[in-house]
Amino acid sequence: MQPNVYRTTQSTVAARDEGLRKYMLGIYRNMGIGLAITGAVALGVASTPALVSLIFGTPLKWVAMFAPLAFVMFFSFRIDRMTTATARTAFFAFAAVMGVSMASIFLVFTG
Repeated sequence: MQPNVYRTTQSTVAARDEGLRKYMLGIYRNMGIGLAITGAVALGVASTPALVSLIFGTPLKWVAMFAPLAFVMFFSFRIDRMTTATARTAFFAFAAVMGVSMASIFLVFTG
């Protein structure tokens, strides 16, 4: 009679579920922080007239528009060679750049 190699105990399932829960909470925490950074930067840029004229009144507006695309390209080529800390820092920088880019949307629709 062969032993059942697929048998799991209740404690194994509970440990797996707890590990998955911890992992997913970390993901949601990082995404929430990224969303908060994006919103704060967008609000800060859109409500500061000096930054609005500096970014959107000069050719720097093109950098603000295309920088998120550059970050996406950077991530697609480098994510497999990044450490976790570097990837998290790059993600938070991406969130800030998205905030600068989204400030233009706030300016257009809040006039």
